[in-house]
Amino acid sequence: MDIHCNKDNIIPLLVDKLIDKGIKPTPQRLAVYEYVWQHQNHPDAATIRDALIDRFPTLSLTTIYSTLKSLTEVALLREVNIDPVNIRYDIAECCEHGHFRCAKCGRIIDFPLPPRADIPLLHSMKVTGYDIYVSGVCDQCLASG
Repeated sequence: MDIHCNKDNIIPLLVDKLIDKGIKPTPQRLAVYEYVWQHQNHPDAATIRDALIDRFPTLSLTTIYSTLKSLTEVALLREVNIDPVNIRYDIAECCEHGHFRCAKCGRIIDFPLPPRADIPLLHSMKVTGYDIYVSGVCDQCLASG
């Protein structure tokens, strides 16, 4: 189930979003942002570097971490802290969803969340955000034994 935002023709949209947040859209920053936008696998910094290194041979892991930090600080990306080893990243401005991490294969799968109105405890509180992480064994791993 794809619960991410529309991904067609995103470069002009991403450039505008960076500019609106006061971030200069350098080719490297745009490539990092685009990679996270285009990939639903909640990449970590090393995965992004490995994917972009052919296009940007001088792209360092430090630059990727700095870009991810900047994009997170202005709420274009969000950290997904479900992996015990690495911080993963996701689009922050998309529909609210939870994350399931398979303990066997490590895959992270998005799932839709109920509207906040359906959670009675939250009615009297000011909620500024929430993350729901679930772990277990995914359907593919269960099927393969």
